[in-house]
Amino acid sequence: MLCPGFVGVDKDIPIDNAFDEVTRRGAPYQVRFTPFVYKDPKTGHWWLAIKHPYKPDKIIGYWPREIFSELASSATYIAVGGEAYSPLGQRLPPMGNGYYPIEDASKTAYCSNYFVLDANYQMINPVQTTRYTDNWHYGVYDVAHYLNYGRTIFFGGTTLE
Repeated sequence: MLCPGFVGVDKDIPIDNAFDEVTRRGAPYQVRFTPFVYKDPKTGHWWLAIKHPYKPDKIIGYWPREIFSELASSATYIAVGGEAYSPLGQRLPPMGNGYYPIEDASKTAYCSNYFVLDANYQMINPVQTTRYTDNWHYGVYDVAHYLNYGRTIFFGGTTLE
């Protein structure tokens, strides 16, 4: 597993899982799910769940409070991202759906509806964001409000449109 310390509780969905159900570019429907990380106020563990619009929520597992020194009470920063790698001389692997991103959810891989819970478990929309890519074959677009999706990050690459 690429995530040391993570304790999986759902054997059907390991932390390094690839999803079988995916959206095809330009398809009339989209497969949507929402990863959700939260701190349990009783145990102090940080839990990962998947919220799906048409299925019951799934608890994937947790990071025990003991593995964190700075997250004992709260988090002040969140980071999301992905990585694509190939050895020199090899073809670059696709990221997202393999196409360079555009601001269109029917044609580009995206993550949406980002928010943070404050100490009172109230939702806060992140306002200070930074995007990064170190290779022009890959792109990232951060849109504060896309349709009714909330904060949306479009990403992908190696095929330019």
